[in-house]
Amino acid sequence: MKTLRLIFYIAVLIALLGFSCDLLFDNPNPHGLSATDGESEITVSWSAPSFPEGEEKAVDFYDLHIIETGGHESPVYASYVDSGVPSGVVRTYEVQAHFTDASISGWSNQDSGYAIRATKLLVGDGVDQYPGTATSESTGYAWLSFLAQGGWPYTVSFPVTTTATIMSKGSASPSPVVSSGTSPLTWTASSTGTYWIRVDVGGSGTDVELSVWHH
Repeated sequence: MKTLRLIFYIAVLIALLGFSCDLLFDNPNPHGLSATDGESEITVSWSAPSFPEGEEKAVDFYDLHIIETGGHESPVYASYVDSGVPSGVVRTYEVQAHFTDASISGWSNQDSGYAIRATKLLVGDGVDQYPGTATSESTGYAWLSFLAQGGWPYTVSFPVTTTATIMSKGSASPSPVVSSGTSPLTWTASSTGTYWIRVDVGGSGTDVELSVWHH
């Protein structure tokens, strides 16, 4: 009798484990996840799991995982906007589907996004001016600092009537990494760190539209 009871308990345990595995692994995963750069935000979108005809399940919600921070956003639905991302920060995302029958999928593919810094600068106001430069250095220039990721290609755009120089930190003054040129300027950051863009418009009190993005 004890042997039969033991066999019964083992059979029940196997059945329960099999049911749990079905909940976890028999569902297709979300796919096609992409992270799109934005100004101080990253937009994440994906496609719902694809089931064979006649076996469809309804998605209740998604759990979004941010790899770098370990954080989760849940519930989310067809897309998610990660707002307030610091300039120059890269974030990588993946999502998991939770279905209305309480089962779940595995994780989707991962993709990374970058928070662009795009801004309007007032020339001569010293905003983001390179540390240690003389006050007179800012006259006629607009400065923008941003954090770049080493090995990433970047493009800087600004009014076609002006020129700009991209600089990294030198021993006592900024060292040009891209010589003065017209818009757009494209280059690859040699290392991760803060870079400065100096836009020369030849006078103070002028607004300059300038944007930075990676591609």
